[in-house]
Amino acid sequence: MVSYKLIYDGDCGICSWSALWVKAHDKKDIFEIVMSQEIDLEKLSNKLTDDVAQKTVILVNNCNHKIYIEASAVFQILRNLNGIYKLAGILLSNHFFSILFRPVYRLIAVNRAFISSKLGLTACKVK
Repeated sequence: MVSYKLIYDGDCGICSWSALWVKAHDKKDIFEIVMSQEIDLEKLSNKLTDDVAQKTVILVNNCNHKIYIEASAVFQILRNLNGIYKLAGILLSNHFFSILFRPVYRLIAVNRAFISSKLGLTACKVK
């Protein structure tokens, strides 16, 4: 049962790699993983734009339509996986850590093209 829509930038190597990682660890099949380039973001929320999608991962709870971005989205994703990832997500998803990790997330996001190229990551679709 799909509970979340995970929206990522398909032109970003780190984003594509991360989406593949989530797909591989999603044993409960609760994430629908979609490239931002393949979805009408404004239909989901008037707060979502292509500009937002190019700067952050977006996680939408399909039940209550709550939207998570940046580190909050990452921690919420981890909360919904199994094992150590779930524990890490529970510990990190509190408000304090979300605020603490926001600048780290933004630093990586701003430099993602450079980081992707240094890691040899290329953008690709998650199927």
